[in-house]
Amino acid sequence: MPDETPETNLPSLDEDTLHASIDVIGRAGGSKYEVGFPKEVEDSMQVGDPVWYAKAKFPKHGCMKVEGFTDPVAATEALARRLVDGWKCTHCGKRVSLAGRLGSENCRWTRQGPRWVRGCESVGELFADMGASGTLEPKVEGKHRWIVTVGYSISEKKLRLAHSKTRVNLDRENRFSISAGCLDCELSWYEGEGKLCSSEQAPEFADKTRKDGP
Repeated sequence: MPDETPETNLPSLDEDTLHASIDVIGRAGGSKYEVGFPKEVEDSMQVGDPVWYAKAKFPKHGCMKVEGFTDPVAATEALARRLVDGWKCTHCGKRVSLAGRLGSENCRWTRQGPRWVRGCESVGELFADMGASGTLEPKVEGKHRWIVTVGYSISEKKLRLAHSKTRVNLDRENRFSISAGCLDCELSWYEGEGKLCSSEQAPEFADKTRKDGP
């Protein structure tokens, strides 16, 4: 956890950005995280003055520090970005990108609320390896079998690559829909909640249904 932020007349802080940045620092092995400003400016500083710094210690790199920022959130986020942008992702082996750089050689991280999310942990991250491996509950008359579907926009070029068994990233920023509904009667959650399912088992998914009961 960070040290307490020095008391001053600060505007409301972006807590999600602050927590996401602190999370990155911790995941990188950082300790003794500190955010603040020099004591000599305490009596004269005004809101918006670029006097804030952030620093932390890391096992392989010693102390890392950034300074000259207008608030503690900006300083902490700058430290997190400096720490991981361009580094090698320990999960997929690609270089990490926090900016808008595209390319299969990068693992682009995006901030999801109070956490930075690896590009390689996205839902359906490797299109070519998305073979369905789950099973469904056996169909029970009158009972819905709820599923969640996720829609991504994808270019024709990427589809051709996927078809040729090339690994294609489905980035979170290209995800345009998430919906829940019944696999069998195709009613949405909002339409079917509290109602009986009126359909028999969807025949195209019969081979995905468990045979040994729920």
